[in-house]
Amino acid sequence: MGQMIQIQSDSDFLERGQTYEIPIVVELDKPLKRVRNVTAQFHAAERAEAEYTVTVTDSEGDTKTETRTAVAYHTIVKEDFILHGGPSAGFFRGLGDSVATMFGGGSSGTLSAGRHEFSVGVTIPENAPPSMEGKICEVFYKLSVRIDRALARDPKENKSFTVVPVAQQLDPQPVVARYPDEENTGFWARTFGRKANLTLVISADSFVPGDELECMFGVETESPMKIRAAKARILCIEKTRADGHTDSSTHCSKDFTIADKQTIDDQFSTRFVLPLESIGPPTTGGHVFDIDWYVEVTLDVPWATDPVIRAPIQVVFP
Repeated sequence: MGQMIQIQSDSDFLERGQTYEIPIVVELDKPLKRVRNVTAQFHAAERAEAEYTVTVTDSEGDTKTETRTAVAYHTIVKEDFILHGGPSAGFFRGLGDSVATMFGGGSSGTLSAGRHEFSVGVTIPENAPPSMEGKICEVFYKLSVRIDRALARDPKENKSFTVVPVAQQLDPQPVVARYPDEENTGFWARTFGRKANLTLVISADSFVPGDELECMFGVETESPMKIRAAKARILCIEKTRADGHTDSSTHCSKDFTIADKQTIDDQFSTRFVLPLESIGPPTTGGHVFDIDWYVEVTLDVPWATDPVIRAPIQVVFP
């Protein structure tokens, strides 16, 4: 069997505002020497990544572009526990203790063979965000246990927990979006886009995965406009902030064709239904990230910038 660390929680799911006593068991089939301490840490945090590029010049004057990733954390809870032995010495004192151990000294001891039972008490704050995992951001809750040994590999064990979301009372309201939106439409789209006014209406602004979104899409043109198709999809966009850098990652549903190839002479409208799939994390925001959902409709216009309209929605996971 050797060395075994077990985190014996009754459940992997935790609730906000609750305190949990989590048992920890260390089992050894023979004495473990050079043990400084046994510690545990409960760490809950928001984590976000942001990719960026830098230009680097080497000693010979050659330059190249490197891609780097900044990582940011916002701590929700961070608690340290000493289960056996004394406080951790830190890197330099620990290094000195390891040198002393080589010559028969040091502050380490022996952990006897058999079963050693410990426990830690962790409290989930009332306002703690639910667990979430995206492509470039996450909210995690993790308990780590470590046996600190001098001049030897440190046995470790980690366990992740899920903080469940609190049920929200939804009060759905219709959503209306219009294009062009001069404030949010780029220069090239305004200059080279075909003159078209788009309207996108969604029956409600709040949904759970599995719902169907009832939508209506309308077009008004100043002159006849040929289109190859009109397509709708659902987007989930992660936006992150880390060390002064920003990044984004988009989850997309498959495209749904809501209008075929045709010429729009004056006006056009259609009703359609989009199924809401769990393509990404729910709508939420934190200190280092935001997650937003949209319904997007694009007109495929030959030889012109394609008009695109988006309507924001809120997606709540049950």
